[in-house]
Amino acid sequence: MMDVLIFILVGLINGLFSSGAGQILIFYWVYLLKKDSKKCRETSLMIMPIISIPTFIYYLLKIQVDLTKILVLVVISLLGGYIGNKLMKK
Repeated sequence: MMDVLIFILVGLINGLFSSGAGQILIFYWVYLLKKDSKKCRETSLMIMPIISIPTFIYYLLKIQVDLTKILVLVVISLLGGYIGNKLMKK
C-alpha cells in the first residue's frame, strides 16, 4: 500500500512541477527500503521519462512550444546523460 501512495505522490509532483519526482523515488528506495543507491538512480532514470510523457503532451497541447529549442535541449541532455553514465561506471 505504501508503494501505491509513493507512486501517486511522484505522479502528482511530476505533473505539478515537471521535476523533482525522481528524487522522491530515490529517497524512498534508498532510505526506507534500504536498496542499493546506484540501482535506485538507474531505475528512477528509467521510470521518470515514461511518467513525464503525459505531462509533456499536456503542455505541448496547451502552450506554444518552440520545437527547435526543445530538440537542442534534448540533444544536450542526451549528451549529458551519456557523460554522466560513463562517469558513474568509474
